[in-house]
Amino acid sequence: PYVPVDLEQSIVSYPELILDYDRLGEVKLNSFNLADIRIDKKWNFKNLSFNLYFEVQNFLAQPNPSPPEYGLNRGENGTLVLPKSLVQLSTTEGNSTPLPSFGFVLYF
Repeated sequence: PYVPVDLEQSIVSYPELILDYDRLGEVKLNSFNLADIRIDKKWNFKNLSFNLYFEVQNFLAQPNPSPPEYGLNRGENGTLVLPKSLVQLSTTEGNSTPLPSFGFVLYF
């Protein structure tokens, strides 16, 4: 669950968004799948161990759900549409990319 935005009060105080805590728990994020994969190779020596790994986070490339974000309504040329109103922004762009990483760990 997340706290929804009070759109009427947020228009007055924009860019600060006012959260409606009276509605806490009424709305929930959509369900999602998340999976990571990791490959490790460990070498043990007399006084230390060396671990090398390669990891891919979100290798299913599923978008992560997030609460809606809002911005002022604007025309095609970027000017504000009057009277002021808030519109929901698309926030799914770029949050479904798999994230590869590699590294090492040295144990003494």
